[in-house]
Amino acid sequence: MSGDVKLPAEVLRLRDAAARRLVDVKNVQLPRLCECTHAAQELMALETELNDTLHTVTSLVQQISDEVDDAESAAERTALQELARAQQAQLASVRQDARRALLQAHRAMV
Repeated sequence: MSGDVKLPAEVLRLRDAAARRLVDVKNVQLPRLCECTHAAQELMALETELNDTLHTVTSLVQQISDEVDDAESAAERTALQELARAQQAQLASVRQDARRALLQAHRAMV
């Protein structure tokens, strides 16, 4: 993030909420999905939970991106843009990991 620009409290709340959910996906949901090899219903439930979480994170990241237009200064706008790009990159990475885990789990069921 750019220098010492103080971001609005709402943006920090959104960032922290997205980060918590991404940690949950990486450390809890994806490992559970990878270990699921027996019950199709269990796999469906885990997949639904994962998709719901990723949808929530997508919404949080979009809200951060929307805040760019409300920036009070050029420095704040730059910091918000950098934060939004970083959050989008993290989300994209987790989505790739999720696709791999889902594919692995579905293959294990066959």
